[in-house]
Amino acid sequence: MSLLNVLERMAPAFEKGGRFEKWHALFEAVDTFLYSPPSVTKTTAHVRDSLDLKRMMILVWACALPVLLFGMWNVGWQANTAFAANPELLAQQSGWHHALISMLSSHNPNSLWDCLVAGAVWCSAARARTLSTPHSQAAPSCSLPTRPI
Repeated sequence: MSLLNVLERMAPAFEKGGRFEKWHALFEAVDTFLYSPPSVTKTTAHVRDSLDLKRMMILVWACALPVLLFGMWNVGWQANTAFAANPELLAQQSGWHHALISMLSSHNPNSLWDCLVAGAVWCSAARARTLSTPHSQAAPSCSLPTRPI
């Protein structure tokens, strides 16, 4: 029994009215990632290219991943460097993100793993705050002090 047969047997459960209807997008993403979709262009398109959507998105992820990893490392390095320079600041930290960072790593700015973990936790905390705050109550994107004119 091949993986394609398993996916074809599971497909009706993810269709509209199926048991796992709300997971259709995830099932479709995995199915399309593993195999070419059944609906492909039959005629010539205006742009003749062998690159389909699946391969284009794989290329996008391949290009975005190094930037994502560098960004996480940089945020973690900045935070860990600040904590190393000011131990009192580290002692004042509390909350779930500090507990998670302490559980998975230390606050060593010279450690790649510590910087990646700290950056991932700090970035996910900021993203969660951004998504949970209603737009009308959201803080301005730049909190620099303004100078009276």
